[in-house]
Amino acid sequence: MDRPFEILLVDDNVMDLRLMREALRELGLNHHLQVAGDGRQAIEILRVADTAQGAPRPDLVLLDLNMPLSDGREVLTTIKSDPGLSTIPVVMLSSSREKRDVMDCYRLHANSYLVKPQYFADYISLLRSTCDYWMAKVELPSRLAAV
Repeated sequence: MDRPFEILLVDDNVMDLRLMREALRELGLNHHLQVAGDGRQAIEILRVADTAQGAPRPDLVLLDLNMPLSDGREVLTTIKSDPGLSTIPVVMLSSSREKRDVMDCYRLHANSYLVKPQYFADYISLLRSTCDYWMAKVELPSRLAAV
């Protein structure tokens, strides 16, 4: 059996975390979800995965934009400027539709920018298409190395 798809979800909003967990459960995907409640915790998780043997390395990072301690831009910059982490796809997941926020994230090399839905059914739909793309359509370096 294939190993679970490793997802790192970085978000400080408890309701958004609950929605994401429930949506992933509803989709029934073969995944392992790690959660970081702020940017600093996310960087710690990524550093451990980058250096420690046996620590799960995320196949995908779902990253909120506005968080305390280190916001999504800082985390994105850290990931994309680190040669050991830079190949991990980062999907920004934010409630902001501000042009500046979207452009900032793409300039910092986000792989995509998605706006958080308001309703659970829309969360499931967004997550289904996102996971289908990253889990089934794309060839990821992290999945190739595991072969």
